[in-house]
Amino acid sequence: MTQMVVTAAAVMAELLVLFLTGGVMPFAAGDEKKSAAETICAGFVVTHAITEIVSLVALYMHFTLTKYVYVLAGALCFAAALSVVVNFSSVFRGTSVFSGGIGFRFSAFIALLVAAGCAALVIILPGAGDPGHVIARVAKDVYTDTFGVYVPGTGEKAAFTIANMHVRYYGLDELIVRLTGLHPMTEMKIVRSVVTHIVSSLIIYRVFYRLFDSNTIRASFAAILTYAAGLLFRTPYTPQGLLYGAGWTGEAAIACVMIPFILLLAQALYDRPGNIRLWLLAVLAGIASVSFTESALLIIPCAMAAVFIPTAVIRKKWMLLLLVPAGAAVPLIVLLIHMNALAVPAL
Repeated sequence: MTQMVVTAAAVMAELLVLFLTGGVMPFAAGDEKKSAAETICAGFVVTHAITEIVSLVALYMHFTLTKYVYVLAGALCFAAALSVVVNFSSVFRGTSVFSGGIGFRFSAFIALLVAAGCAALVIILPGAGDPGHVIARVAKDVYTDTFGVYVPGTGEKAAFTIANMHVRYYGLDELIVRLTGLHPMTEMKIVRSVVTHIVSSLIIYRVFYRLFDSNTIRASFAAILTYAAGLLFRTPYTPQGLLYGAGWTGEAAIACVMIPFILLLAQALYDRPGNIRLWLLAVLAGIASVSFTESALLIIPCAMAAVFIPTAVIRKKWMLLLLVPAGAAVPLIVLLIHMNALAVPAL
């Protein structure tokens, strides 16, 4: 019972962190009402981008896990505090992400489906195949107070000159495990999977909400059909198949969150191509994707090209073409490192 309560609290706490950090980079601008759903989606990207940056610093400077947790927690708290400062002045105008008029018109039907999906994840995933390498990495770091020092499969110390040191580190999960005392398997299989599911559902709804000109009924109906189709035709090659078969993996986060987020970002850029916050979100999306899986190093640049180039052509805003190299720069650089095409400094 205690673990259930702590698990539920961890899910709510992570969503709160996403909401607070997302306030730094809201989709809306000026006096436009901001959406809590889009704020959480932006927070997912901002939080994982911060985690990736801190993780790389920690790896190169040989931080212990305790020191890493302090630095990461401090960085996230700073982002949350900055979010409050950024939005404080607009609270009284009813436009802030912290005000009553946040535009959070999330359909009750979709909320019910999301809740049912979370329940299904809690039931299905504990009996699914164990993510051995993931659990081993998180558990070994937590129990040895190290960060990325040991190879999960062998237990030997990792060579810091290998190219793949730049990807697949689960810093945010290790932070939660260390602060809450959750078992690493509970964090990865339940907390991480449920949060990914909720954020994915929010993004899908907001994509349709923008597509149908803020028509809640049409957006809800389209999101329900998409959700139902994903459940009924679940295969290893569909996002829902990844989510319900291996929701703890970076592949699930890329397929269910990052790629739809890039589409949502393109929709926002279509309306406001010169918004600097949206440009920064594109760059942060590229940085955040590195932390999930090696597959993202090529998939995310391709996804950005697939949506940003047509948006630039349709709107005839050619400066949007710069978003492709800007957002894809970090994944492509890490890809070159991973392929040993770019030298990595020895430590």
